[in-house]
Amino acid sequence: MILRRTFIITALLAVAFVSCKKDTKIIEPPVDEKTKLPQITITGAGTFGAIVKGKAFIGKIISCTYSHDNNFPDYYNFTLTATDANKNMVQISLPVVHKLAEKNSYTLNNITFSEWAGKYTDGAAAGNPYQTNATDNGTVSFSKTDDENKIFSGTFSFVAVNTAGEKVTITDGRFDTHYIYTEE
Repeated sequence: MILRRTFIITALLAVAFVSCKKDTKIIEPPVDEKTKLPQITITGAGTFGAIVKGKAFIGKIISCTYSHDNNFPDYYNFTLTATDANKNMVQISLPVVHKLAEKNSYTLNNITFSEWAGKYTDGAAAGNPYQTNATDNGTVSFSKTDDENKIFSGTFSFVAVNTAGEKVTITDGRFDTHYIYTEE
């Protein structure tokens, strides 16, 4: 009788143990968005990337122009624009009163010359772009300026605001691109 009871209890425990299912859901570790960005280089690799709204922004269409105004011997204008696969756009504009040089940094505050700016346009809401200002601003730093090979490389970050007061934060920005130079 004791043997029979032991057998029944053992059998019931075995059935209970076997019928319990372990949740085998695999939890993926969070992806570090920075690992999706292009490497920081200074070779004219044609790259542009940043973290925008916490996600990797990879420039698919990159345009960089650098112009000199012959009417004002020391006046130059730098514009870098990148558009991603979703038609979101990041732009940096710098009118400067001297040639851009390596190791120089500029504040993107849209108050100097009314144009030093970092801009972001959400492809879904293109009518309300985000732009830096005196309070919400950032920096761009040039790690390479190569006039002979027409290369600009550097890093940037900024906070910009739209007319509704909504803000976007752009961090870990990097670019390494050839530019088109014009004399006006």
